[in-house]
Amino acid sequence: MRQPSRTAAAAPAARIAGGNCPQRHIDISDELDWEPLSGRFVFVRPKNNTARQVPLTREATAQLRMYIDEDGGPNPHGLIWHRPDGRPRENSDDNAHLRAALLKAGVDQPLATTHWLRHSYVTLSEHAGVPWAAFSGVSGHGTSEASDPYRHVLTDEGRRAVSTLSDWLAQD
Repeated sequence: MRQPSRTAAAAPAARIAGGNCPQRHIDISDELDWEPLSGRFVFVRPKNNTARQVPLTREATAQLRMYIDEDGGPNPHGLIWHRPDGRPRENSDDNAHLRAALLKAGVDQPLATTHWLRHSYVTLSEHAGVPWAAFSGVSGHGTSEASDPYRHVLTDEGRRAVSTLSDWLAQD
C-alpha cells in the first residue's frame, strides 16, 4: 500500500457526506500504510501489520462463492461486500444485515453489532475446547489476556440460539 498525502482528493462536499469534502484531512498515523478508497473510507493494514487468514467451513465457502458469483453490480474496489452502487458498506449496513439474519433465525437482538460476532467466536471456540493458539489468529488477539473480555459463559439459552443460527445457516 502507498502512503498518500494526508489530505485526500474527493468529490464535492455537497455530494453524499462531509467525508467527501475535497479539503478534508484524514488523520491516520504516519506509521500505518493506507490507501484512499472512497469518501471517508481507506484501506489500512491491521494494527499488528500482519494479514490474517480466516478459516471457513465448506458450507461458508460455498455460500461465499455463490454470493460473489451472483454479484452483478458495480464493484470498482474489488470488495466482497459493497453497496449496490459499488461504494463500501458502512458498519450500520452490516449491523442491519446481522440484525435481519438474527431475526430470521428467531433471535431478537435489536442492538446487535458485528463486533458481537468476535465475542461469539471467542466464546464458542473456548466452549468447543479449541486452544487459544488456534483461534487467536482469527480473533486478532496477541495474548490470551486480550481474549479475556470476549470470553463469556454460554447459557442454555445461548446454546439454543447458536443451534438455531447453525440450523438456519445450513439451509439451502
